[in-house]
Amino acid sequence: MAALGRVSRLLLGAAAPRSLVGRSMSAAAHDGDGVRLWKLLSFVVALPGVGVCMLNCYLKAQHEHERPEFVPYPHLRIRTK
Repeated sequence: MAALGRVSRLLLGAAAPRSLVGRSMSAAAHDGDGVRLWKLLSFVVALPGVGVCMLNCYLKAQHEHERPEFVPYPHLRIRTK
């Protein structure tokens, strides 16, 4: 039984309780580089991407498609009861 306790302490890292380790890691301050990175990405990648999509939609809307000639296939418009 004592061996099981030693193995569990080794595997679980019983040097410090889990709750204290979690709290000390979450209490670290963020330096703001992540905010700067995401702000830069949104202006450099996202906004031009939205502009390209808007341009694509505008150009596709300007081009009118002609309807193909109607072909009366025999299986179309069957009205039987």
